[in-house]
Amino acid sequence: MKVEIICQEPLWEEISLNHLFSRTAAQVINHTLKSDAKYLISVLACDDKTIMKLNETFRGKKEPTNVLSWPTYFLLPNFIKPLDPFPAEKSKSDGIIELGDIAISYQRCLQEAKELKKEFSHHLIHLITHSCLHLLGYKHDTIVDTKIMEAIEIKILATNGLESPYSEPLKEKRI
Repeated sequence: MKVEIICQEPLWEEISLNHLFSRTAAQVINHTLKSDAKYLISVLACDDKTIMKLNETFRGKKEPTNVLSWPTYFLLPNFIKPLDPFPAEKSKSDGIIELGDIAISYQRCLQEAKELKKEFSHHLIHLITHSCLHLLGYKHDTIVDTKIMEAIEIKILATNGLESPYSEPLKEKRI
């Protein structure tokens, strides 16, 4: 698993973000794709102001968010279905398959961790897991999709010794 990080917010430099992303993304790949292929994720480690602009541009929401994901498979001309985003001809010349791009806001993630009374690194592992699953085509647009995605997140978090972030039963869709 290769992760390329552009660090726009200096506060991210205090954290081993590359290690967290690489390890967690590899766990997501091993759990879902069970593939030995080499994958690449590009990450923009940014601040609330930058992610708010991105959120407005791409989702029409003029507010900061914790993390955004842009799966590469949506850009493929022969896109067929989610979870089948990796035709061999779309890999880089060095054989690395580009999964997509992620932007993550330091301030928003830190604020959420404090509100949830979680260690910052634990919250980041959850958000990285969640965003990597989006890169693989998982969504939470319906209750069924949400249950599937959350079940995978819970399993991956458990391999890191972390509890489920979803303490209450799902009664309606989460977004």
